[in-house]
Amino acid sequence: MHRLATLLAIGSLPGFLLLPLAEAVVDDGTCLHGTCLPAMPVRDFALLESCLSAAFDRTKLLPRVQGGRQVQKITYPQDGEAYFHARGEESESSYRLPAAVFIAENEEDVKSAVKCATSAGYKISPRGRRHQSQGLSSMDGYVVIDCHLLCDPDSFVLERSNEDWLLPGQKLVGTIKSGSGCTNAVMLAYTHKNFDPTEGALYAIGTCPSVGITGYTTGGGAGDVTPYTGWGADDLLEVDIVLY
Repeated sequence: MHRLATLLAIGSLPGFLLLPLAEAVVDDGTCLHGTCLPAMPVRDFALLESCLSAAFDRTKLLPRVQGGRQVQKITYPQDGEAYFHARGEESESSYRLPAAVFIAENEEDVKSAVKCATSAGYKISPRGRRHQSQGLSSMDGYVVIDCHLLCDPDSFVLERSNEDWLLPGQKLVGTIKSGSGCTNAVMLAYTHKNFDPTEGALYAIGTCPSVGITGYTTGGGAGDVTPYTGWGADDLLEVDIVLY
């Protein structure tokens, strides 16, 4: 069993919900044939760029776990190849055109990036390991906050326990507080390293080792060990979230 501490930038769902409202303008939006669209927030790219530049060296090169190529701390569409690599040229994210891609290294980075983006009128697109087919972690026109570097096994918090858990005969033998950028493989290896086989520890992970634990858990969390551990979402005890 485990406890995850995920660090996310939580925003509204991509796109707008069409509502069959009356023939009236709602929040300065536009209505057509009884269907209203909320007004888009005013986005100020100059403010976004100046805010991020004041807080970070945007040309700083950082490792990218997937692909092995280094990427800049912050990139914009006008950065050409650097932007192309930062948004994920080998994945489904490659056809998305976010307003900026920000690589977070710690919790304070996420907080600062969220503050800059929202103050400039931009929505947030939190990104972990990009293990999805629609590129939804790199939304067009959003500020992508990439959290794949937020995974340091040396900083995990391991607490042992011995109590009844979800299923009959099941025991909670310990919890792990990790980072949001970790994958199923990292969590499995950490469990193997820190628990003796006689303890019978099973970590609730999915079938694919490269899936990020944040997306896996918030998506429900099903895998080969689900019949023995319960769903990943059932085993989630605590979450650290950056809200805006």
